[in-house]
Amino acid sequence: MRTWLLMGALLSGAAAPVALAAKMPAKKAVPKKAPKPAPKAAVKPVAPAAAKPAEPHAINLGGVAGAVPGEWTKVAPIGQFRLEQFLLPRAKGDTADASFIIFHFGQGGGGTVADNMRRWIGMMRQPEGTDVSQVAKAEKIEREGLRINVLDLPGTYLERPFPMSDQFTARPNYRMLAAIIETTKEGADGPYYFRIVGPARSIEAAKPGWDKLLASLKFD
Repeated sequence: MRTWLLMGALLSGAAAPVALAAKMPAKKAVPKKAPKPAPKAAVKPVAPAAAKPAEPHAINLGGVAGAVPGEWTKVAPIGQFRLEQFLLPRAKGDTADASFIIFHFGQGGGGTVADNMRRWIGMMRQPEGTDVSQVAKAEKIEREGLRINVLDLPGTYLERPFPMSDQFTARPNYRMLAAIIETTKEGADGPYYFRIVGPARSIEAAKPGWDKLLASLKFD
């Protein structure tokens, strides 16, 4: 009898921890954190491809060959004695166009170099008291078959509806680049007259192209 009681007690004591364990809540599984993605390599911005420079406009003026900058837009000449005419790109802030015109008055026509220089200087009014000789920049370039007289002059452009008109519109803060292209070989058709007039900022931007144009001129 005692033996059975002892065995019963042992069995009931052994089962208690099992029952207690059964009543304990199961531990929740802790989700594993996803690994942080590796930092992306910095992507360097790709610079846009530089625009291809426009092809120059070839000109041939009865023996005088050259190249006008491709950025200048060729238009139909307006007016008598104009062989070629171009519009120049506007500088930021400018509201008027600058134009490049090539004039020809026939072989030996158009007057002397001094006459044309005086006429051009008269087209650009200076502030009162200004010595125009201190403002105007003039130079002479000579190469085979050509003699080139160049003028660079800022001022207020007196825009006239036609040459020698008494009426004009004053255009302040303008600039003129001009050149007389004389042909020094016998039988050549010069002189030719080159002139750019426009707002000073646009002319300043066009000045490198003007210099290249003059450098390109040759007797062909």
